Amino acid sequence: LLPVYSDPSSPFAVMHKLADDLNWLGDDLAALRTFDVLRAVDMINEWPSFANTGTRIYAHGRQGVYGEFAAALDKRIKSIEVEKGIGSFAKLVRTRIYDSKEIKSVILHGMLRHFDLPDLKKWGATKH
Repeated sequence: LLPVYSDPSSPFAVMHKLADDLNWLGDDLAALRTFDVLRAVDMINEWPSFANTGTRIYAHGRQGVYGEFAAALDKRIKSIEVEKGIGSFAKLVRTRIYDSKEIKSVILHGMLRHFDLPDLKKWGATKH
């Protein structure tokens, strides 16, 4: 019986291992998943009826950061709405007690040395 490891997102299961492996390679899961969002935008723009109309992203929860990062990198994303997202990594890391489940999947290592999510909004990189 492997009840703890049957859930891929449980601590020390598949996603934890993938995040650790990417970290050792100088990469992270948040960057990989942001890349996936950007590839999805590429595919949407391949359809003639959607091409050049401006992609809008709606996300829910912590994983909305992938859309926020993608919007900062790609001008084809015209707007993004994230409900119950992180809001600010600086605020998150200063919180005494927080939900650490799947935290490694949303961390972009070294990000706070350069910017935080509110900075992206302030700079106009993410459109709300």
